[in-house]
Amino acid sequence: MTKNRSLNFSTKINLVKKRPILAQFGILFTLIPLFILLPISFIFSSLSDEAPSVDYDSVLIDGTLAEGVITNIETQFNVTINEQHPSILTYSYLIDGMKKESKVSTLEPAKVVALQVGDTVQIKYLESESIIVGFKPYSFPIGFFFLIPLPFLLIGIPFLVILIVQVTKEIALYKNGIIREAEIIAMTPNSGLPFTNLGQSVTVHYLFNSKNGKRITEKSKTIDFTILSDRKKGEKVKILVSRNDESKSCLYPEIVAIENNWTN
Repeated sequence: MTKNRSLNFSTKINLVKKRPILAQFGILFTLIPLFILLPISFIFSSLSDEAPSVDYDSVLIDGTLAEGVITNIETQFNVTINEQHPSILTYSYLIDGMKKESKVSTLEPAKVVALQVGDTVQIKYLESESIIVGFKPYSFPIGFFFLIPLPFLLIGIPFLVILIVQVTKEIALYKNGIIREAEIIAMTPNSGLPFTNLGQSVTVHYLFNSKNGKRITEKSKTIDFTILSDRKKGEKVKILVSRNDESKSCLYPEIVAIENNWTN
């Protein structure tokens, strides 16, 4: 069995560059959400770490009533919700002689302003959870913000999937394809993207005979523009054909073969 041909990293990158629209939309619209999510995650992780999440209604109904003491009051002036600043109340309480401490983030400034450190408040506790009676916890709806990148992903992922599939198929042909001979039917230069010309290529239409004698017409893109001067319509050109499916083929990449030291 013929040994698989090797491909260096540069060759694989060039295969991606041959598909600039797929690459730009796929990669760009997939990376944008990361740049959105990173700062959002950083900002809201600091908020969510301040106070533990509790089941307020369950503790209020089934919890045990006790006295607590306010040990710290911190108003988050850098956060504004409905023109109000949330506050974090730290409090301590005793359970069977053991001191416990917890926090609650609340959005009730009128009640908070009446509190001072050292004030006694009623609390309820249920197992490891506790609440200050009358101060319902406030949790910022961060889930909404994580939906912001979704449209970008819905655009980018299909382009990225198509890009990966196409590049993977061509890599498989480069590595394992059988060298055959085909007849050039037509060659069409393709302009690249505006300003950059990225993605310039030549589409070569060719004809070859399958193993059972069936005439197969296919096309393949190449970024080797020398083919326009070295070959003409009706002349022969080398191609690579899949061992398992003769409908899959591409041009034999002469430059790639030299760069990767192909011997077959």
